Amino acid sequence: MSRTPSRRWAVPAVVAAAVAGAAGAGALPAGAVDLPDLSPADVLVLAQGADVEALSGEVFVEADLGLPELPGGGGGAADPTALLTGDTRLRLWVDGPERQRLQVLRGFSQLDVAHDGATVWTYDSDEDAYRAAELPDRGGDGPRAGERAYEPPAQALTPQELADRALAAVEPSTRVTVGEDLEVAGREAYELRLAPRTDGTLVGQVAVAVDAETGLALRVSVTARGASEPALRVGFTSLDLDRPAAERFRLDPPDGVRVGELAPAPRTADPAPAPRGVPGAGAPRVDVTGEGWAAVLEVDARGALDALDPRQVDALTRRVEGGRVLESDLLGVLLTDDGRVLAGAVPTAALVEAAAR
Repeated sequence: MSRTPSRRWAVPAVVAAAVAGAAGAGALPAGAVDLPDLSPADVLVLAQGADVEALSGEVFVEADLGLPELPGGGGGAADPTALLTGDTRLRLWVDGPERQRLQVLRGFSQLDVAHDGATVWTYDSDEDAYRAAELPDRGGDGPRAGERAYEPPAQALTPQELADRALAAVEPSTRVTVGEDLEVAGREAYELRLAPRTDGTLVGQVAVAVDAETGLALRVSVTARGASEPALRVGFTSLDLDRPAAERFRLDPPDGVRVGELAPAPRTADPAPAPRGVPGAGAPRVDVTGEGWAAVLEVDARGALDALDPRQVDALTRRVEGGRVLESDLLGVLLTDDGRVLAGAVPTAALVEAAAR
């Protein structure tokens, strides 16, 4: 499903190169409300038509994916693997496609990413380091072919991004129903429930709290097949749809502090043009096996896999035919011996089969 830049809440992908559910139900409060009845089709139209240009708020991420414990208990806010387990808070400020800011907060660790026009800043509290990058002048023509999409390290774990991915899978293979009306972050919402009809996926149900006024995804809960509690919950705990002040998007280091250079994402072995992003960084070609909920994505990651921490790879994965696999309640990732990465909400056998084709 295509998205306008305002709905993607984008922050430059140069951030990804820099960093490569609630503990209890009360962490994501929701109260019952009484909204006018809508059919599942009506709520789908509402969700798919959401167009929020500006917002600020706080998002709580709760992940219990059944992964083994990482060496040393996992990393800080700048470690992408930290988002796979435990609790993480995100703070968001968005003002259209040219201004976004994201803070990732985990324990006493913080990663701050600010995009203001042509400049991207990051601050990593663990390293006490500021970095910056200048984006190219596109001359008003928009992003150029061969440029990467703007995505922060935690972009995939915002309610709207998760909802977009789930709604894109709505096909005849999905049973769509409407649950109880909810209140999330002080806003009234419909609950859209998506249940795959195929046994070829690890996903049992996705529940999306859809803002009754704007269609914005306020909360997403993903439950594994056969489970009674969600393995992943991502939702707003506070939300303001007013335009944030301009100073929110400035990340000014103190006087005398050295600012490092934020490098663009590395090229893969087989880059292909992409519609948005950082110059000189080709997006990897993505091959897809299967359809809908049982789809398996494959990319050539030769070179990129060398940057992974071998201790974390060994702790998170097990050996299978042709590579190593990360298994969780909702997602499988296969790292093949020849440098490919295959991922999908599917059992390990499906990943190994797809890799052998």
